[in-house]
Amino acid sequence: MHYQKNENDTLAQINVWKRNGFTVGFVPTMGALHEGHLSLIRKSKEENDKTVCSIFVNPTQFTEKSDFATYPKTLSSDINLLLKEGVDMLFNPAAKTIYPPDYKTKQYDLAGLDKNLEGHLRPGHFQGVCNVLDRLFKIVPADRAYFGQKDFQQTVVVFHLCKLLGIQTDVVVCPIIREENGLAMSSRNNRLTDELRKNAGFIFSSLIQLKQYFKQGNFKQGIDSFIKNISEHDGANLEYLKIVNMQSLQETDNYEQKSKIALTVVNYHGVRLLDNIRLD
Repeated sequence: MHYQKNENDTLAQINVWKRNGFTVGFVPTMGALHEGHLSLIRKSKEENDKTVCSIFVNPTQFTEKSDFATYPKTLSSDINLLLKEGVDMLFNPAAKTIYPPDYKTKQYDLAGLDKNLEGHLRPGHFQGVCNVLDRLFKIVPADRAYFGQKDFQQTVVVFHLCKLLGIQTDVVVCPIIREENGLAMSSRNNRLTDELRKNAGFIFSSLIQLKQYFKQGNFKQGIDSFIKNISEHDGANLEYLKIVNMQSLQETDNYEQKSKIALTVVNYHGVRLLDNIRLD
């Protein structure tokens, strides 16, 4: 596996592959890799000749400095996982490589996609995501880039960013990978105790029940039941449940329309857990 920290060396190697006719897949991560990340890597390896994974904890997307400082950093074990999966290159840049001293933070026209849901609760988060992806897509001009559905709002923003900037990389969204109890895999899950992690499957089971109510046309009952299910668990606080259009992310009360998804965040004993389920 090529281990690169330098921008020019990374781009040069990818250009060599492309000149030789190889397709390149890209999986951008912030490390602390788990089975969800590995599923993206495996999908990339299925669809491309070469797969690049980046590990960079991006400071510009954290609204709280304490969250950035405490974000798990497990580079040694991450590298072992990447070697096991047969990744062709790890790009692990320093902050000054992504954001050199003369870098000017950009503000992108995201057509309001960054203003609601997570954007409302974490102002500036998606602008930070776009700044780092703009840089990464230039350094790693891949044919395809892979993202997980768990961060659904982010995937919609990334599609918009690529269209806005004319980025030729195809964005591929892959299904949520779940733990045995249904909890969506996330680096944040490591902040839960073993017992709480086992119990946290109630979020997904509540989403499944919500979808069943919606299929039967019992929309209000489904939403009320979801809120009740979450509130019955000690230490669980529902930050939001939103039914939104999958393209615009606009909240809808026309629950019979197609292309809708339920997005939720449950704060469980101080850990924010994101999940979602398609409703059509």
